[in-house]
Amino acid sequence: MTLFQLRDHVHAMPKEAFHNAMSECFSEIRTGRASSLIEASYPLGAFRAALAHKRSSGRRGKIILRMQPDT
Repeated sequence: MTLFQLRDHVHAMPKEAFHNAMSECFSEIRTGRASSLIEASYPLGAFRAALAHKRSSGRRGKIILRMQPDT
């Protein structure tokens, strides 16, 4: 297994290459072709419930903590 830190690669890239890569990534996000499955969203005050959910089996998506209060 080879581990790497994306940060190391980003800092080693020429700025133009980094800009081009980020432009391509954000374009994919804007068109909806690149996305993440969100399984649940919790307010920050419910972080214990969010952590318990994260540890549960059968989870298929990301567990998100919301920083803004519910309105």
